[in-house]
Amino acid sequence: IVKVQIFIADINDNAPYFDQKRYEGKVAENAEINQDVITVKAHDLDRLSNLKYDLYAVHGGRIPFGVRTDSGAVFVKEPLDYEKVIAVDYLDISVTSKCFF
Repeated sequence: IVKVQIFIADINDNAPYFDQKRYEGKVAENAEINQDVITVKAHDLDRLSNLKYDLYAVHGGRIPFGVRTDSGAVFVKEPLDYEKVIAVDYLDISVTSKCFF
């Protein structure tokens, strides 16, 4: 028989939160693919947490942007065409966290 002791440093009991409620950015129509447009920033009060960012169109549909899951940088995912896309719906960027022990 082996005796094992486990010490829990922290539990994942705090939801991550963003620095700001709203982020705005501008991008030129001729922006290169993978060019960063804006970076959102979140925090988690849990120790040893790992944040992951995701990007969604609020009203569905296709959006020409992506988000770097590890940094929160929103980037150009596909060519932009002003005549084709007059406006982009609001984007919803969510952040989740996992604690590693």
